[in-house]
Amino acid sequence: NAILEPLDLVARVDDIRGLVFLAVRHADSVAEQDAWSHPLVRKQRLNLEQTLLVAILRQYFIAYEQEAGSGAADAMVAVDELVPQLQVYLGDSGSEARERSRVLQLLDQLKGHGLVSAPDSHERVVIRPMIAHLANPENLTALLHELKQQRAEEQADSGGEP
Repeated sequence: NAILEPLDLVARVDDIRGLVFLAVRHADSVAEQDAWSHPLVRKQRLNLEQTLLVAILRQYFIAYEQEAGSGAADAMVAVDELVPQLQVYLGDSGSEARERSRVLQLLDQLKGHGLVSAPDSHERVVIRPMIAHLANPENLTALLHELKQQRAEEQADSGGEP
């Protein structure tokens, strides 16, 4: 951490899951995180569907950890299990093939963030332990607060109509 201090970064250690990752030293609140920039760090935002899938995958990961014990790293979920979970929130498009394609595309995007593996021959993905830190309750609460604030501003701009 002493070496990372001039870069405004800090190493965080998760002994239970065997992870070490870098975090921004001074960006504790959502507003500070949005305003912070650094030449060595590239922000990658998730869209609504990706964020929703991350939250669903975190539920599967936490349930797996509760059954197998903290630090267990082989959490897997089948694509077919994720399709109905997303349909609850995003609605049913009427085409099962389109829904599966959307889930596979979202999983491929999250694979680029290092949260899941590529689907195996049985169309299952491994949920990586880093998801517990990306989608932690503090981050999800801050996201929910931000969405409520945006909705309140939109309602105020439209004259109070939902």
